[in-house]
Amino acid sequence: MSLPCLHGDLLECWGRGLDARVFYKVKSRSAHMKSHAEQEKKAAALRLKEKEAAAAAAAHQQALREESSEAEKG
Repeated sequence: MSLPCLHGDLLECWGRGLDARVFYKVKSRSAHMKSHAEQEKKAAALRLKEKEAAAAAAAHQQALREESSEAEKG
């Protein structure tokens, strides 16, 4: 999202909507965006790890239930 530039001598300002920062150079904005991308990758990896752990726990619980029901039958 581009924001209006408050400095007359600058050709263009670069802003983004997530944290309302304004960047006066594309390079500065790119570096800042890279930090957000790294945070998003870490968050996605954490969500995936949590989802896998929950699935493993559910599978373990199911196996215990099946084992228990087989023991009651036998």
